[in-house]
Amino acid sequence: MTNFQKPGNPPGILQESGDLSRGSNPRYLSADSLQSLQLNPREIAASIEHLLLGQKRQQAWNAPKAVITPPDGRYMMATLAAADDPPFLAVKALVLNPDNPKRGLASINALVTLLDSRSGLPLAVLDGNWVTAVRTAGLKVCCGGILGMGEAKQDRAQLLHTLATLDAHPESVPINQLVRVKGTPLEGSAAVDPLEFVRTVAVARILMPKSHVRLSAGREQMSDEMQALCFLAGANSIFYGEKLLTTGNPDVEEDRKLFARLGIRPGERAAPAGD
Repeated sequence: MTNFQKPGNPPGILQESGDLSRGSNPRYLSADSLQSLQLNPREIAASIEHLLLGQKRQQAWNAPKAVITPPDGRYMMATLAAADDPPFLAVKALVLNPDNPKRGLASINALVTLLDSRSGLPLAVLDGNWVTAVRTAGLKVCCGGILGMGEAKQDRAQLLHTLATLDAHPESVPINQLVRVKGTPLEGSAAVDPLEFVRTVAVARILMPKSHVRLSAGREQMSDEMQALCFLAGANSIFYGEKLLTTGNPDVEEDRKLFARLGIRPGERAAPAGD
C-alpha cells in the first residue's frame, strides 16, 4: 500500500489563502498555468486524503450535485464542496454537449470557482477540465447508465455514443436495470423490454471493445435466460455479492450455479504488490 502524507498542515497544493482584501481580483488559472505548477501525484493524493479525513472531523463538507438535462441531450451539472482546513469553497460547473466535437470542442467543459470559505471572497477560477484530468490521473473510470427510467431508445444511443467518443473508453461500463423500489418516484415505471436491454449491452460491447461491460443493478429481477443472452451479447463482468449499494444482488451460490450451467469460468486477477 502507498503511504500518503499524514494530515496536519495542509499538504501539497492545499495552502492557506492568507489575508485577503476586498480589492483583490480573482485569478484565472488556465490549463497551461496549472500545468506549470508541476504538481506530482503524491501531493494530489495527499491533499485528497487530507480532505476525506477532514470530512470525518467535520472540517470539510460537500453537497449533492445539481443536474439540468435539457431535451436536446445536453447535461449540466454543478457541485459544491468546502473546507475549513484549508479555508476553501469550490464550485464546479460542467456542461456535456454531444454536439461539441462537431464544432471542434471537447464533449465536456468545466470551470472551478474557488472562494475563501470564511470570508466568501473570490480567490481564483480554474480550468475544470485540467482539474478533473489531474484528480483522476491513474484512476480507472467506471461510467454507465440505468435503463428503465422512462428514457427513449435515442437516449440510450446517446449515452453509449458519449461514452464511446471520450478520449479514452471507460475501463468499466455498468449497464443497470432500474430497481423499482417501493416508495420512490419511479416505483411505477414500465419495465424495460428484456431484448432492448440485451441490445444495449451488445451495442456497448461493439462500441467499446476493450471495456468491461458489467451487468449491474437489477440482476435479481432478471431471469437466467436474460442474463445468458446478455453474456452472449458481450457482457463480461457482474457485480458480485449480497448487496449492490441499497438493493439486493442474486445469491452468490445462484451465480455460481448459473456460471456452471453456461460454462463460464470467473476470471482471476493477481493481487496488487504489497497487499
